[in-house]
Amino acid sequence: PTVQSKSHAHQKRLLYPSFLSSATSPYPYTRGGFTYSTFGSKLEELFSIDLRSIILFRILLGITVIYDILDRMTDLTAHYTDDGLHSRAVAMDRISWVHPSINLISGELWVQFILFSAALLGGIFMVFGFYTKLSTVIAWFLISSIQNRNQTVLHCGDDLLRLLLFFSLFIPCEKMWSIDVFLKKYSNLSRSSTKSMSEKEELDDNDIDDDELEDIELEHNEGEGDNQKGTVQRPTEKKNKNKSGKSQTVGQDHRKMMVLSVGSGLIILQILLTYVTAFFHKYGEEWRVDGTATWLSLHLSYFSRGPALLLLELPLICKFLTFSVLYWQLLGPFIYFSPLFTQWAKAFVSVGFFFMHFSFGLCFRLDMFNFITVAASLLLLPPIFWDLLLPTLISPVFSLAHPPFTARPPVITLRCSARKIGMRWLCQFYQVLSGLRVQVRFVPVNSSSQPDSSGSGSSWAAGLPAPRWVEVEISGGPSGTPRGIHRDLDGIYLALRYSSLFPLAFLPPVVISLFFSFFVSVGRRFTISPASSSSFQHHSGLLYRGQPLGKWLKKIVRIVRDVILVVFGVLIIISNVYDVREVHEPGWLHTSMYLLRIDQSWNMFSPRPPDTDFWYQIQITLHNKSVIDVFSEGGLHDWTTPAPFLQNPQDKGPNAPKPYLPVALRNHRWFKYFENGINSEVDRDNDKDPLRNELAGWMCRKINNGKTRKDKSRAKDIAIYLCLEVVDASKPSRPPKRLPRDLIYEFECY
Repeated sequence: PTVQSKSHAHQKRLLYPSFLSSATSPYPYTRGGFTYSTFGSKLEELFSIDLRSIILFRILLGITVIYDILDRMTDLTAHYTDDGLHSRAVAMDRISWVHPSINLISGELWVQFILFSAALLGGIFMVFGFYTKLSTVIAWFLISSIQNRNQTVLHCGDDLLRLLLFFSLFIPCEKMWSIDVFLKKYSNLSRSSTKSMSEKEELDDNDIDDDELEDIELEHNEGEGDNQKGTVQRPTEKKNKNKSGKSQTVGQDHRKMMVLSVGSGLIILQILLTYVTAFFHKYGEEWRVDGTATWLSLHLSYFSRGPALLLLELPLICKFLTFSVLYWQLLGPFIYFSPLFTQWAKAFVSVGFFFMHFSFGLCFRLDMFNFITVAASLLLLPPIFWDLLLPTLISPVFSLAHPPFTARPPVITLRCSARKIGMRWLCQFYQVLSGLRVQVRFVPVNSSSQPDSSGSGSSWAAGLPAPRWVEVEISGGPSGTPRGIHRDLDGIYLALRYSSLFPLAFLPPVVISLFFSFFVSVGRRFTISPASSSSFQHHSGLLYRGQPLGKWLKKIVRIVRDVILVVFGVLIIISNVYDVREVHEPGWLHTSMYLLRIDQSWNMFSPRPPDTDFWYQIQITLHNKSVIDVFSEGGLHDWTTPAPFLQNPQDKGPNAPKPYLPVALRNHRWFKYFENGINSEVDRDNDKDPLRNELAGWMCRKINNGKTRKDKSRAKDIAIYLCLEVVDASKPSRPPKRLPRDLIYEFECY
């Protein structure tokens, strides 16, 4: 229907943020799900991704990059410089030529800081969508380089982050909710302003034309007269031609918010393949027969969080969770491709994977792994989630925030000068974020204070000079609404108050004033006017200076790209088959996967979780014959003078209590360093093991730094003991059994 009831339409427009709505449903809702007439439409539904899910994925992926880089920078010297415990000599000895790393060009701290900062900047730009493709390339390249620099501290989350960064290059992450969109819109505006600024009397939203975005632009203009009649018109329908030549409306085009390409299919394949291969890796009896895998995993001291202590007392619940996780990893991907009720199935699978990883985060200390898996699961959200499920869930929240406006929200009209690009951006951001019916009007450069005869409100209020920032007109709404025209700070506060951005209305006026002054001053370099339009075109030309390719050349590039992506998909499937079968890959496949950095292995807690918990006793004997333990109480991470562990030196002995591992190890990078490197069975009895040698030498340098040879507090030798604690899953009530400590390395300081 083209007409909705007043209460329902107003509630939908107010209680659901308009930027999440597809204006008209991208798929026709029916009693049985969604209707399709051809096989191609069903194929599109299966392998397409909603654009809103892509934007959410881009933001979460950028946040994950930021978190990962900041987390690594806490150990920048120790893990990535020659002064640390993983020098370039050790790194190059452990990697081959198929693991290139720009971080190996120097072992100096300042060089590593620059490279890490560049990767951090790439993640920040991804979040805001500024030079999205370029920033994603930079983030992917530098993340891959950092991972190759020190592979000892890596885990499966690093593989997934690297892969999703790579495949996100082939989906349109910049098409919505990005600075790139605004820059391109104003680049088009600047080109049109040089031709017709003197002819146009008014610049409004419809003057900003963007060919790539017109299919997903949301209409916000609704007539006040229609509201008084008790009806609300649906968004304006634009006419276009389909392939058959028949005229149809954009509102009837089911491709409005969907992205279908080889890239979208490939990234869906990659995400779902991680779960399927993880299922086949878990072939141990603890997963398939006994169901004790969850109980064993919760016994790992470093990983377990508070709720894990409760689950350890409930072995039957742990058994249920074991089988639930195991078979959900297999069934979830198949349900996702259900030919019946496909949208509901995709929403069920995506939300199911999200809550699975969310529950993992409650019980396990997974750090970055939890962030990247949540981002991957939310990418799978279908249109029905955004158009039906999410509005149903969040409508009560908005109704609590704005009870007076549930039935009839006010209409807010913003007017700002067409010359002030900063204010234009702010007004359009408000229009998207407000959740209300908002109109944005841009007053011409040479406008007088008199309103135009059409009454469209495109000029300043009669008899008043131009405002400093913005003019806000409020109309409609229930009784008590401050209708009328409000300017600058007063208008800004009212615009914030009567929208979903109402928490910002509690900020002090000086904060609002400083923010608007700064933003407007930054936008002055992009000012549009008859005199300065050429300079704006010069600035925007730096962003989009490339000439469009011919149609035939575009098609060739697209075909070549799709063929390459198909090859990537085939390589990924073959590699995972070899990995599941635990068979060595052919040389050509191994080289191809590692050079492209699409190598992967999803053997987390496979084939069975470990039944042993490990920690270390790292005892350093000083020249004064006192003995200290630097592993417990976070001694490895605090080398201040005097160090805490040097204040009370003592030999805690072989039966010393197990330290609190989250403090002793500090983060998951140190945990993987000890698990993958120091605790490895490789060269365990070799006194010249490079990793242990580097660790011991690093600790000697830290303790002896700045001390003369006659100083009795200098380190003399180091002994590294491995301590193990074994649990018996068949007897959960029995306490863990501690094994005798094992001396795995000795080192003499020089």
